[in-house]
Amino acid sequence: MGRKSSSVYKKTRIKSLIVRRYISILCFILLTACSNNDEVRHFVVIGDSIVARWIVEMYFPDFVIENKGKGAAHIDYLEEFSHKCEGENVVVLIGTNDLKHINYEKLDDYTERYVNALKELNASNLYVFSVFPRSIDSDAEYVNDIICEFNTRVKTTLSEMGNVFYIDVFDMLCYEGKLNPQYSFDGVHLNSFGYELISFELRRVLE
Repeated sequence: MGRKSSSVYKKTRIKSLIVRRYISILCFILLTACSNNDEVRHFVVIGDSIVARWIVEMYFPDFVIENKGKGAAHIDYLEEFSHKCEGENVVVLIGTNDLKHINYEKLDDYTERYVNALKELNASNLYVFSVFPRSIDSDAEYVNDIICEFNTRVKTTLSEMGNVFYIDVFDMLCYEGKLNPQYSFDGVHLNSFGYELISFELRRVLE
């Protein structure tokens, strides 16, 4: 009876693995097939270390991706791409390294500078991620309030521009007012679950 049970378990296990493998292959096929057209689309992704650590091509195998992420990048890095992205599809995810030092008095000027930097990319299509919440003990207590207010202002301004898509994931990543530890390993950078979430949200917009 024990041998029979073991045999049944092994067969069930094998069937389960086959089904899971089949589902994985099917998901990959569907992911690859969901591009808006038959041509391979090209994207430039600009941002800080969150972008640099994002293995974008793994989540978007049907796109040609240029990852321009740079560790410790600030807004001046985004400004380096001024007039260099004409005709490109551009994804932007940057701002956390600046906003951790910004107070309400400086927020207007920073927001204006940020929006101007986006406009000067001259992108054909622009996809802008909201700045993520943070969970760092050394941050000011109001840092996530600042980030939330900044996101709201940028979202409102960009809504008046054509070919700009705002991807608001702040609330999705937030737990009790801070970055959800389920999606991060250090309170700033994303783990695999966090990258799956933002990749899914970007894919939804692209479709």
